[in-house]
Amino acid sequence: MFIKTLLKGTFTAAALLAGTGAMAYVIDFDTDANGNSISNGQIIDDEYSAWGVTISGDNPFRSFDYAVAFDSDLSNTRDDDLEAPFTNSAGVTLNPGNILIVQENDNCNGIICNQPDDEGTNRASNASLTFSFDSAVTIDSLNLFDINPSRSSEQNGTIEFYLADSSSVTVNIPLTGGDNSWAELLLGVTNVQSFSVFLDGSGAIDDIAFSVDVPEPATLALFGLGLAGLAAARRKKAN
Repeated sequence: MFIKTLLKGTFTAAALLAGTGAMAYVIDFDTDANGNSISNGQIIDDEYSAWGVTISGDNPFRSFDYAVAFDSDLSNTRDDDLEAPFTNSAGVTLNPGNILIVQENDNCNGIICNQPDDEGTNRASNASLTFSFDSAVTIDSLNLFDINPSRSSEQNGTIEFYLADSSSVTVNIPLTGGDNSWAELLLGVTNVQSFSVFLDGSGAIDDIAFSVDVPEPATLALFGLGLAGLAAARRKKAN
């Protein structure tokens, strides 16, 4: 978890100290916007509403649509290709904790899915995860895990960014290297009102880093809130 914690601290501290009138956030699916722990199998929707974010999943092959937290630190899961550690092309390993998947089974009670399992490569084409924002944001980066092309095509999927001016931007998803692999995708897409990650194969995402412009008079108040958030996160990690 060290790299993940470092990434979160870096993004937050940079926003607080730069004084540019922007606040940075990282959606990590380990804790919600209020610092509450997120459980393995938890259905993710309004956990980050305090940050102005709602999340949804779409599975066109099923009668249900769930975006679900998958605890990659567990072993003997239904998805051993999503079990940590993950390795990138440079040989750097990552233990990300919870990651976000499109759920493929309906063993769920509306809050928790008892057997979190991502939609498989034979049916995952066009399964998607969507993030909607109350106000326009900049999407800085996100992490991808176990990105494989579907068996019906050699495509890896796309990310569709829907901008506040009604235009859109399409980014092709790179392969991460297959099972138990990860990659950081640097983006820097501005004026985003929502975006959808379309998976043409199995896979998961995590650490969605985004920033929001704020009026300058609010910067000092947000500075204090940000420091409090960092302190709370450190206390949680220490316990």
